[in-house]
Amino acid sequence: MIEKNNRLFNVRGLSTNTKQLPALDPDSFGFDERNTADLLTFILEYSKHVRFKNLLNKNDGSWSEFFEGDLAFLLAKIHNTNVEEISAKFSAAVIDFESDLADNKEKKYLVILNQCIRLFVLIDLWYKSSKRDIEHLGQNVLDPHLNSAIGLKLAPHLARLQVQFSLLSSSIDGDGLDLTFLDELDAIWRVDHVNNGGDPEQGSEISWSDFLAVASAAHRDAIGVVTHLKHRAPALLNSVIDSYPYHEPHVSLIVAFINIFKHAQGDMNNITRRHLNYYYEEILNQSKRAPEADKVYVFFELADHAVTATIKSGTLITSGVDEEGLDRTYSVDNDMKLGRSHIDDIRVIHVANNPSIGIGKAFKDVSNIYSTQLDVRDDGYLVNNAGNPASAYPFGRDQADISLVHRDMDQAEVGFAISSSVLAMKEGERKASFTFKFNLKSLTSLVSFVEEIAINEKLTADNAFYKILNDVFRIRITTAEGWHETESYNIVRHNDWSDGEVRINLDIDISEPSIVNYDEELHGDGYDAKWPVCEFCISSRYAMYAYSYLKDLLLESCTIETEVNKVRDVSIFNDQGQLDNHMPFFPLGSTPTVGSYFLLGYDELFDRSISELSIDIHWHNLPRDKGGFEAYFKEFPDEISNESFKMGMTALCEYHFHPAESELIQKFDLFHGRPNEALIPTVKLDQIDLERLKIQPNYEEVDTSEYTSRTRTGFLKFELLTPEMGFGFDSFPKLFSEAIVKNSKVSSGILGSKELPSVELPNEAFAPQIRSISLNYRAKTVLNFTADGASDNDQRVKDQLYHIHPFGKQAIFKKGLPINNAMLPRFDREGYLLLGLVDINAPETLTILFQLEYNTVNTINYTDIPIIEWSFLVNDEWIDFEESQVVSDGTNNFTTSGIVELRVPEKINKDHNILPSGKYWISAAAPSNTQILSRIQFIKTNGAGATWSAHKANAVWEDTLSHGSIGGFVETRPDINVVSQPFSSFGGSPGETDSEFYNRVSHRLKHKNRAIIPEDFERIILDRFPSIYQVLCLNNSRFPEFIKPGEVKVIVVPKIDVRTNFILPRVDYNQLTVIEDEISRVISPFVKLNVINPVYEKVRISCNVQFTNQLVSGELVARLEIDLRSLICPWFSSEQSEMVFGGSLERSAILSFIESLEYVNFVTRLSVVVLHFKDGEYSISDSAADDGKVNTLVSSTPWSVLVPDQDHDIVIIDRTIHGAAKETRIDTMKVGSDFVISDEPEERVSYPYFDTEKDVYYSIEIDL
Repeated sequence: MIEKNNRLFNVRGLSTNTKQLPALDPDSFGFDERNTADLLTFILEYSKHVRFKNLLNKNDGSWSEFFEGDLAFLLAKIHNTNVEEISAKFSAAVIDFESDLADNKEKKYLVILNQCIRLFVLIDLWYKSSKRDIEHLGQNVLDPHLNSAIGLKLAPHLARLQVQFSLLSSSIDGDGLDLTFLDELDAIWRVDHVNNGGDPEQGSEISWSDFLAVASAAHRDAIGVVTHLKHRAPALLNSVIDSYPYHEPHVSLIVAFINIFKHAQGDMNNITRRHLNYYYEEILNQSKRAPEADKVYVFFELADHAVTATIKSGTLITSGVDEEGLDRTYSVDNDMKLGRSHIDDIRVIHVANNPSIGIGKAFKDVSNIYSTQLDVRDDGYLVNNAGNPASAYPFGRDQADISLVHRDMDQAEVGFAISSSVLAMKEGERKASFTFKFNLKSLTSLVSFVEEIAINEKLTADNAFYKILNDVFRIRITTAEGWHETESYNIVRHNDWSDGEVRINLDIDISEPSIVNYDEELHGDGYDAKWPVCEFCISSRYAMYAYSYLKDLLLESCTIETEVNKVRDVSIFNDQGQLDNHMPFFPLGSTPTVGSYFLLGYDELFDRSISELSIDIHWHNLPRDKGGFEAYFKEFPDEISNESFKMGMTALCEYHFHPAESELIQKFDLFHGRPNEALIPTVKLDQIDLERLKIQPNYEEVDTSEYTSRTRTGFLKFELLTPEMGFGFDSFPKLFSEAIVKNSKVSSGILGSKELPSVELPNEAFAPQIRSISLNYRAKTVLNFTADGASDNDQRVKDQLYHIHPFGKQAIFKKGLPINNAMLPRFDREGYLLLGLVDINAPETLTILFQLEYNTVNTINYTDIPIIEWSFLVNDEWIDFEESQVVSDGTNNFTTSGIVELRVPEKINKDHNILPSGKYWISAAAPSNTQILSRIQFIKTNGAGATWSAHKANAVWEDTLSHGSIGGFVETRPDINVVSQPFSSFGGSPGETDSEFYNRVSHRLKHKNRAIIPEDFERIILDRFPSIYQVLCLNNSRFPEFIKPGEVKVIVVPKIDVRTNFILPRVDYNQLTVIEDEISRVISPFVKLNVINPVYEKVRISCNVQFTNQLVSGELVARLEIDLRSLICPWFSSEQSEMVFGGSLERSAILSFIESLEYVNFVTRLSVVVLHFKDGEYSISDSAADDGKVNTLVSSTPWSVLVPDQDHDIVIIDRTIHGAAKETRIDTMKVGSDFVISDEPEERVSYPYFDTEKDVYYSIEIDL
C-alpha cells in the first residue's frame, strides 16, 4: 500500500535542554554585574578625570599615568574593546563609498583608510604599553600574541596601505592625509618588501575595487587580531593577577581591593537567589531533593569447608579505597542465609499464541509449543553457542515469524505415548488401532471446532474431522532398528460422537522393521517401559497445531488392538527335536502315526491377551491325484477321505498342555479338497476356540528358542488324532507284501499255466511335508481410566500410558492404575522458566539474583504485566509456593533486574520423570503477555542487594560503580570465599541543584500537580523521571485525525549514550508502566492515557554513486551510510539532541547533501523509500512514484521518527551516466526480509510480530 500522507507535523515537545527557564536563574541578573576587567577599566577611565598635583601643587597630568603601563589594566582595556562598534563603522564607510557614483570617491575612500589606520594605531598602542616593563618582558603573557600578530599579519597590510596613501596624495593634494602617525609606530611595523598585489603605479588610473579589496583585507585581519585578543584577555588577566609578580605596589593594592570588593558585590548580587530561596523554602515550604544513594547487586559463594553462613543487614562490603586509604563501603540491605545450592540447569517452555496462524475463529490460542535449554556458565552468565555472554527470553517467544537462522527454540515434544505388550509385532503384515473413549463433556471444544469448520468450508462432519485431525500427530514406534516413524495412519470418529470414541489406525508394512520392546540404549528418550512404545506427538508439519482443541480431552478408556498376519518366523519342534521351517519340513516326522505331533512356538501368542488366532499351512508334497487321499489310500482297508485326517490343538501354559481332557480338544482338518479334485495345498486353521486352550498371558518375555520338559509356556501342540492307520506306515508293509504275493501266484491246468488277474500295489505310506506355516492373530487390551472401570484393569499387564513433556515423560497409567485421565499434558500458561538446582538443603531460603536486559516495546496497549507464579516439583507434580513462601520478587515480575527470595519447603525432592532427575526443580510461570518481559543476562543464587553508605564524615555519593568493583568484606569472613559484583551499580543520583530546584518548583506552581495541557504532562514527566530526555504529549485538539477525544498519547525518549553504536532510543516496558501509573495520579479520571515509545519509520535510500577514489569504494559506502545517518538522525550526534516527531525528508535535499560530500564525484538514480507503520498496518512512500514527481516524504503519524535503514541500496558505478530512479518493486526485495506474502486483502493485512528495528515489510498483492 502506497502512503499518500502529505501533512507535515514537525513537533518536538520538551526535553531536558528546553525545560530550563532562564528567568529562574539567579545569575541571569545582578545588581552589579561588573567583572574584574570592568572594574579595572572603570578605574583607568575614571583616573583620566582626576588631576595629579605635583610637589609644587601644580596640575601635572592625571592619575591615569599610574595605571596605563600596567599589564593588568591593559588586558582589562583590551577585554572591553567594542569590536562590534569598530566593525560597524568600517562597514558603514564601505557602504557609503560604494554608494557614491564618482564625485567624492577619493574622500570617502580616505575615510575607509582612516578607519584602518585607527585600528592599527590602537594595536600599536597596546603593543607599546605591553613592553613598558622591559625588564620582565619574558614573563609578559600578552607580548607574544601582539608580536606575532603584527609581524606576521598586520605589518604587510600596513605597507600596502602606505602605497595607497602615496597614490591618493596626488589626487586630493594631500587634503586629509596625515602620515605623521607612521613615524610614531613601533619599528616592528616596518617591512623591507611587500607584494603590492598589482597596485597601479603613481599617476596611473586608480582601480577602486582593488583599493577596496586591500583595505578590506587589512581591516578584516586587524579585527581578527583584536577579536582574538579580546577572547583571550579574561584568561590572560587572571593569569597576570595570580601569577605575575611584577605589578607596582599601588596596582597590587587596587587589585587586592577589587578581590575584596567581589565579596560585597557577590552578596549584593545574591539578593535574587536569597529571594527565591525565601519564597520557595520559607513561604512555600519546599525543599531540595536529597541525594539518592546508588544500589548494587552482588552474590556470595561459600568457602569449601562451609555448609551455610549468615549475613546480617548492614554488613559492609568494600568497593576499594579512597584517596585517604579508607574503604568505600556498601551495606547489605537484608538479612540472608547462604547455602551451597546453585543453578545447574535452565530450561524454557513457550506456549505460542500467534493470531495469524490457524483455521477457524474459535481455537487460535495455541499456535505451537516451543522449548529450549539455556546455557549458563558457572559464574552465572548466560552464553550463546559460541560461549559468549548473551541474553535469552526467560519465557521463550514465538518462532513462527523468526527466520530459521535466528530461531532460538525448537518445537517441543508434546503428546502421549502408549506402551503395551500387544504392540510387540516382530514381523508380518501388522495393524494397530487405538480406540480412545473420551468423557463426552471434554469433547466440547473438539466438536465445536469440527462443526465450525464444516459450516465455514461447507464440508461434511467426517470431512471436517479428517481435515483437522488426520495429520496432527507425528507417530513413531520402537523397532529393532531404533525409532521408526510411520505416516500410514488415519483418525476416524465413531457413531457421530454419541459414544465419545475416536480411533487411530496404523498400518505397518511387512517390509518395515520389527516392533520390539523398548530398549534404553537403543531408543533412549527416558521411558521406563517394558514393552514397545508408540509415541503420538503433536506436530505442525502437515497440519495446524492441534493442542488447542485436544488439551481438554479426558480419557475414560483406551483400547489397543493389533492384528498380525503372515508371521513366519516361528519355532517348530517335534519328537525328533527342532525343525528348520525355512525349508520344507516334516512336522509329524518322517513316519507319522496317530499321536505324532509338532510344536509351534511364538512368544507373541503367550505374552498378551489374544482375541483371535488362525494358522496358515502350505503343504509341500500333497498327492496330486484327483480325489485326494481317498484315491491315494484306496488300496488300504480303512475308508480314508480327505476329512479323515484330524489334528488336535492344545496350548502349553503353566507347564501343562490345555485342554487336558481329550473330549475338549478342538479338532481341525489337516487337508482340504473338493470331491473328485486334487487336494488344495493350503489350509487355514481358524475359528480356534481360545477358551479351550486356556492360554494365560504371561506378560513377561517368553523364550521359544528351545523346548524342554521345563518349558513353562509359549507353544501350541498339534497332534494327529485320526485316522487310526495314520498315514499308513504301520499298514503299508503288510499290504504291500500281500499284494506282491498275490501277484506272484500262477494257476495250473491241462492247458498249461494261466496268469491270474494282478492286484494293484498300494501307494507307499505318506509323510506330509509343510512348505511354509504362518500365524495370524489379533490381540487386545483395555486401559480403563474411570473409577468404575479401573477395577477391571489387570495389574500384571504392565501396560503404560505416558504424557510426553518437552523434557521428559510421565506415566499416567501404570500397573493397572490411572494417575491422570487427561490425554495430553496441560500447559495453561504462556511461558515457563524451569530452574534446576543442586545441593539444596531443604527447608532453605533461596535468594536468586536475576540481571535482566530491558525489554522495549512501542506501546503498552493497556496490557497488564503478567503476575509470575512460582512452584516447585515433587514427584512430577508442580506444587505452588504458598504466598508466605514467596518472600519477595525484586524483578517486578521479570520486568527489571532484582532478587527473588523463595522459602523452599522440605518436601521438595529430586525424583522426577518430566524433567531430568537428580535436580531440584523450581518453575516460574507467566500466564500471558510474555513478549513484554525482559531478557535474562545473568542468574545466580545467594544474591543480595547493597546500598552505598558513607564511609567517613561528610562523605557523599559520587559516581556509579563499574562491574567488578566490589570484591570483599570490610571485615574478613573466612566462611565466604567470593563476593562478586557482576554488573554496574544503578539508581544513584546527586542532590538537586539550585537551578533544578527552582525550575521544578516553578513548574509545580504552574501545573499545580495536575496535568491539564500537554506542557503539564511533559514537564511533570521530565521532573519526576531523570532518565527521560524528551517528552511529547499529543491530544485530540491538536491532532483530531490521529487521537480520539478523551485520549492523550505521551511519547517518551530516554537518555542515551551517543558514543556507543547507533541505537534507537526506547524506554523499557517496566519504565513505561511506571510513568503511566505516575501520570495517571495527576490526570482526570476521564482521560485515557497511553505512554509509548516513538514509532521509528525506516528510510531506505537507493542510488548509483561514483566515488573520487574507486580503490576504497567499500570504505566510502560505509562512510556514506554514516553521513546519511547524521543527515536523517541529527539527534544522534556528539551530544544527544531533540528528535523531530512527524518529520519529513526531501529527495532534493538528500541529493544535494550527497553531492556536497568531498568523496562523492557523481550520484544518479536517487530514490527515497519510507516504511510507515500506522494503526497496525504497514505502507511505503517512494520518491520514485508518479514518475519521480514525489519530492517530500512525510511521516505517517505525529509520533513517528524517521531513521535510516540498516542497509541502503547503494550501487557503485564507474561511469557518469545519468538515469531515472526506479520505483521499489518485487525483484528488489527478499521474501522473509523485505516483504511478507499473505492471502488477506491488503487493507486487512497486519503483522503483530513486526520489529521496526530489525524487519522491513511491504504489502504486495500477487495475482496468480
